[in-house]
Amino acid sequence: MENTAVVLHTLGRWDEALIWMRRRLQHAPGNIISCTNIAEILNDLGFRDEATLWLDKALAGEPYYFDAHKQLAYRELFGGQAEAAKERVAQILKVNPNNVGSLIVAGETELFSGNREQAKIFFEKAVEASQETSIYAHVRMGELLWDMGERQQAEKHLAYVRKECRTRIESGSEGWLNFWMLAVAAAVSDEKEQALDWLEKAVDRGRLYYHWDLNEPAFEKLREHTEFQRLMEHMRTKVDKQVKQVRSRAARGDILLVPEDPIGLQ
Repeated sequence: MENTAVVLHTLGRWDEALIWMRRRLQHAPGNIISCTNIAEILNDLGFRDEATLWLDKALAGEPYYFDAHKQLAYRELFGGQAEAAKERVAQILKVNPNNVGSLIVAGETELFSGNREQAKIFFEKAVEASQETSIYAHVRMGELLWDMGERQQAEKHLAYVRKECRTRIESGSEGWLNFWMLAVAAAVSDEKEQALDWLEKAVDRGRLYYHWDLNEPAFEKLREHTEFQRLMEHMRTKVDKQVKQVRSRAARGDILLVPEDPIGLQ
């Protein structure tokens, strides 16, 4: 059930994913992974108070659960609380100093705060910790090095991203992530039309994170482009539609907006 929910989430069918997560909780009440996944979707749909209750429930069972703290760090970062996000990231790194996910969150916290040199340090560590297999860390390294004028080194990272993403797409990998990373790689190297084409393909495959893309540093030169604005509005419209569907399905009992037992895990 969790796998089905994750696939639906990846495909941008968030309301359906929440139904499957509700079923999962009926079989495993208080499951930490389900609680955190529900929180992520609800937060992205704008149900932030409800998402907080699910994160509280998850952290009551595992106080250092990485995915829950990652969500909170991003909420703080995009909510204008960059210092709070950095403090949380510092705690995450104390628990998982060499974890690729932890290093990526640390790097993005610095990147979106405008601290590119520090971001570069974290992404370099992420590439190393992943034994150079983290496509996401490579795309960020390419972005940062390009911006710093180190174009030759940047192109090595971006070439890896293009090769690996296309290989995954050709092998039938579902979801939007590979298309989105190709959009970032193209935007970084000033291939605007190609970037918009890849971004449209990502949106067609379920990407709904318009709030992220509006702040994405790699897309800075695309923001005034009419096609980029159309894609952002398209994602926003789809999210608004899903909000209505979630409210309707919650009223029927198919979806839980808040935990049945919000105090701790069963």
